[in-house]
Amino acid sequence: MGQRILVIGATGLLGGPVADRLCEAGFTVRVMSRDALRVRARFAEPFEVVAGDALNVGDVEKALADCEAVHVSIDHDQEDECVSQVLEAARTRELRRISYISGVTVCEENRWLPLVDRKLRSEEAIRASGIDYTIFRPGWFMEMLARFVHGDRVFVFGKPKRRWHFVALQDLARMVVESYRRPEAANKVFYVHGPEALTVLEAQRRYCRVLLPEIRTLRSTPYWMLRLIARLTRNRRMQNGIEMVSYLEKVGERGDPTEANAILGAPEITLERWLQAQSRRVGSRHLGEAR
Repeated sequence: MGQRILVIGATGLLGGPVADRLCEAGFTVRVMSRDALRVRARFAEPFEVVAGDALNVGDVEKALADCEAVHVSIDHDQEDECVSQVLEAARTRELRRISYISGVTVCEENRWLPLVDRKLRSEEAIRASGIDYTIFRPGWFMEMLARFVHGDRVFVFGKPKRRWHFVALQDLARMVVESYRRPEAANKVFYVHGPEALTVLEAQRRYCRVLLPEIRTLRSTPYWMLRLIARLTRNRRMQNGIEMVSYLEKVGERGDPTEANAILGAPEITLERWLQAQSRRVGSRHLGEAR
């Protein structure tokens, strides 16, 4: 087997595909979770599953035992604290590489947003650690389009005009794996842009055409109305989504993916190709249920 890599955040949207791809590529993949028994259902052998909290340096030290690298893919209010615990634990280990998922809008200019500030703090700590690192700054993921769907309705937040190079998680996972194979990927910050630029509304329309053909019309809802609905329904997830989409529309996509594409290979999965794959997957599931 290849080197052993600890994946922190493997149960999240972004971490799972990376863990799977690393395992497929021959790496020994260890997953840490506060509920190791529950996570074992998702990550069966040959994955190694250990119990632990990323905010507990002792747990991280145990999880890092015999690991040559760690991949961090987390997104919550204590993200920078988790990274600090990883780096503290790494001082007693001979860690060769750390890879980290940041964001395409992460820059000093946008530091006023708490999420960006946390990610910048994490990036700064990683760079100062003395450990070889690879930081990824991806933008919109195709998989996030499903989060706009609520029952028989697709929410269109405001009137999106910014164009984004949507990325498939499988492309990001492939690039992370490739970064561990290529010495020239060490100590780099890579912007990850997908193969085509679309507005969120254009992407939503394509999503509905393939996966939700019964939804013929997408109606835009003003931000003030969405915020009111979220507040009245006490829907915290919706509130966070509204503020994030509003922020992204305000600041727009950043970065140049040229170096990432040259070293790791450019993302190739278009939204149309991804949608067709999702359609086949849904069709196969329905066929299995019918049987």
